[in-house]
Parts: sequence; structure tokens; C-alpha cells
Amino acid sequence: MIVRLHQNHLNPVDPKKLDRLLNPLLQNKDNDTLVVVGSDCAPNMCTATPVMIWGPGVKKGHRVHSDISTPDVVATVYKLMNWSHPEGFSGQPLKEILE
Repeated sequence: MIVRLHQNHLNPVDPKKLDRLLNPLLQNKDNDTLVVVGSDCAPNMCTATPVMIWGPGVKKGHRVHSDISTPDVVATVYKLMNWSHPEGFSGQPLKEILE
């Protein structure tokens, strides 16, 4: 299932609204469900975009304080799902969040 919340960069999602939307999903997910919540924006308009990942193989409550790239997030999802990377893919899994 893919759920998309759309807000523009001038009107960010209220954290309380995000909690109300995500809590039922996180409380009722199966133990083998991977949940990835990210943000997108127009090119050259974002300096930082949040990414949150829950599920098996992910450290609970861990925060990454360094910059990460979208390819690294994708590589992390591939690692958590035990998928092989496409040839020529440059992303590296975020090892610090993996159990």
C-alpha cells in the first residue's frame, strides 16, 4: 500500500496531523512490514528533507545527524527487503540505522 500526503513547501504538514495519520498505520502493521515516509520537493528548493523508516531490521529511535542522499535511502530499503541492487546503482545502505 502506498499512501501519499501532499503539501507544498509553503504549507508543511503539521506534525500533529502526521501523528494522527501515521499512528493507526504503525499500530496495526504486521511485524514484517517496512514503512518508509519521505518528502519530495521541487528541484533546487530543498536543503533537507526528512525520511522516517520503521520495520524489521531498523533500530528503534535512532536518528541520523548527517546528510543522506535519496540513492542511500533506496539502497537501505533494498537491503531491508533483501533485494539485489540494479547494476550500476550508486547508493549505499545507511548502516547506522540497521540492526
